[in-house]
Amino acid sequence: FYPFITARMAHVFDGMDEPAGAGVRIYKLYNSGFILRTLKTTVAIDLVPGGSTTKLFLTDSVVSELASRCDALLVTNTDSRHANRNIAKAFVEAGKFVYAPQSSTGLWNNLDEELLQIVGTDTAMTLETKGMTLHILPGHNGRAQNNIYVMDFQGRGVVAHTGAQDNDNDWTWIDQVHSQYDIDILLTKSQNTNLESILRGLQPRLVITAHE
Repeated sequence: FYPFITARMAHVFDGMDEPAGAGVRIYKLYNSGFILRTLKTTVAIDLVPGGSTTKLFLTDSVVSELASRCDALLVTNTDSRHANRNIAKAFVEAGKFVYAPQSSTGLWNNLDEELLQIVGTDTAMTLETKGMTLHILPGHNGRAQNNIYVMDFQGRGVVAHTGAQDNDNDWTWIDQVHSQYDIDILLTKSQNTNLESILRGLQPRLVITAHE
């Protein structure tokens, strides 16, 4: 499996060397990890190294290269399948913003507070960043915080990432998301038992699955 991951990452870097084009280029990485790229903005979401403790799928050099090419890292929740401190640290050290949920485990301790943006409120937030309007919707996986990100690339497309969203108390407001945001592409976990509810609420034009 390691040669496959290595070959795929080489393909990603080759693609990132090409012009971005008029819309949004999407690179699907390991687990729920994606990179979204437009002419103005490159965003990474839920990057984790994968592999074993002694041999990672995404090596330190690969992560460093990704951090240098991206403008920001978005983390949907603090589960190890979506969040990794070393990757967040690499982005911060590269001077890039990291948007992440709160953590009670010390996951984000001692990271630059100016670049690490902890976003964990009970209401939706909207932030303006380079070439992107970022809407952060306060979801949950069980009781844990799970940020749903809706990324409006200002005329180039609207992409949502639901992370590991799965909480029955959230469906009332999720049912109405489509009335607030016109979503072109949805990135969502493939084994979601509530996938029908997610699709009904967000009503995207295209779905790309993750977390296989």
